[in-house]
Amino acid sequence: MTKIYKIYKITSEVTGLSYIGYTGKKSIDIRWKNHIMQANWCNLKHQTNSKKIRKFYIVLLEKNVNHNWKIELLEDNILTKEEALKREMYYISLYDTFKNGYNSNSGGCGGYEASSKTKFLMGSSRKGRKEDPLFTEYRISKIRGRKLREEEKEFLRNRPYNPITAQKRSNFMRGRKLNPESIEKIRLKKIGNPTYPSLWEITLPSGEIVKITNICKFCKDNHLSQKKLVNNINGYNGYFCKKLPKTKEDVPLETRKRMSESRKGNSFRSCEYKIIDIEGNQFIIKNLTKWCKENNIKKSNLIFHTKKNQFYNNYKYEKIENKGIPHAL
Repeated sequence: MTKIYKIYKITSEVTGLSYIGYTGKKSIDIRWKNHIMQANWCNLKHQTNSKKIRKFYIVLLEKNVNHNWKIELLEDNILTKEEALKREMYYISLYDTFKNGYNSNSGGCGGYEASSKTKFLMGSSRKGRKEDPLFTEYRISKIRGRKLREEEKEFLRNRPYNPITAQKRSNFMRGRKLNPESIEKIRLKKIGNPTYPSLWEITLPSGEIVKITNICKFCKDNHLSQKKLVNNINGYNGYFCKKLPKTKEDVPLETRKRMSESRKGNSFRSCEYKIIDIEGNQFIIKNLTKWCKENNIKKSNLIFHTKKNQFYNNYKYEKIENKGIPHAL
């Protein structure tokens, strides 16, 4: 895919000074977020040496001034990086943002772009090295709880399945052992829930309908992504997938006996939730998902912060379990 370059200007409405830059990213908004992230990381890494931080980043890090930044697109549809660098130099000169602005140079540098050989040597030297823990925590904090935009979801849904990448991922995971904690979690989850093959109805590109029980093997044989095939209601690569409801006849008699034995002594548990707001007020609800939707609260974020004993959107909750009646056998 050919990159389309853009020239942008970021202006402080307080000082009236500007920064000119170019980007090959999809939008200048994404580039603006990168600037903020890089400024924070530079401050984290070089906080004792301000000379190593770009002039523009020093201004971005000012806490006591609200610059009210304004972002403008100056030029679009530039096809080559060389042309983008020339246009960047032109606009820096036009707006005088080097001497009377936030640009650290007169433009045309475009950062440092290593050759293929240098990139290979850099990659080899980094193998086995761990990322700086400070940067790891900062990077994760920025994406934690973030929702994917519609165009990102669409891209992931329609991304072509690559058997080579899938094989590499499989080889990487093969032979890896789970730690005892993970094994115990899986074991406890499966207690009382014996699994058996699901029944799938697949419509082939030719229109023929087949019924299968091993969706994983089917996708592997036909070079398909199982996740995309199962989750895409509009079909994937000409294939349509439908999970058929299980009936008693679909489950072997031995499996039904095992399920019955494993449920003996278990009981249904109904849950209630005590919601606590930041002022200390409390009330009881039965359906946490419904309550979150009604109050425009993301349930996963509420759960995450509650586990850390923190409030999210001024709320946290406590789970109240009530023992119910035994299973009917």
